[in-house]
Amino acid sequence: MPDALIIAIEQDALLQCERLLLDAEEAATEMLEAAGEQTSRESRARAASLSAALERKAASAVNTARTKAAGRLLSVRSEMAEEVLKRVEQGFKDLPRERYSALLNRFYSELKADWFEAHEPSAHLVLINPADMGLVKDTEAEFKADDGVSLGVVFVSKDGRLRYENTVSSRIWKGRDALLPMVDGILTGRG
Repeated sequence: MPDALIIAIEQDALLQCERLLLDAEEAATEMLEAAGEQTSRESRARAASLSAALERKAASAVNTARTKAAGRLLSVRSEMAEEVLKRVEQGFKDLPRERYSALLNRFYSELKADWFEAHEPSAHLVLINPADMGLVKDTEAEFKADDGVSLGVVFVSKDGRLRYENTVSSRIWKGRDALLPMVDGILTGRG
């Protein structure tokens, strides 16, 4: 009988071992499936995070490029408008002598009226380009040749503290804020 008991105990032990092995295999399979699912979830989350980061970087790069392009376009348009204003000034330089003289006399009369309205008439000098000396006639004014004056006249107080300018470039400079958008509109077809 002892042999039968030992055989029964051995068979029971084998069955228990098989059950333990099956349980261990099932547990291992469940653990592998859970780990696979966890890895898959983490992988999807990481991929989504990387995709979002890549989208943000791409959007940032596109916005940076657009900003740079808009800045460059604005710079080019500004340069073109500046060139137009330079050509306008050159157009005045190229006027026939009689028309230029009439323009210079008009600038002088306007400036004289402004000066006399605000200051004592005799307390000034009239600065004029040396090439323009003699084009403006006023026996009461003291004219002085000045290479720094171009396309117009400048009144200065005798002590040099006050300076009134009426030249083509000073008029363009004063009207620049209004002129540049107009020129830009013409250049871009919006004006």
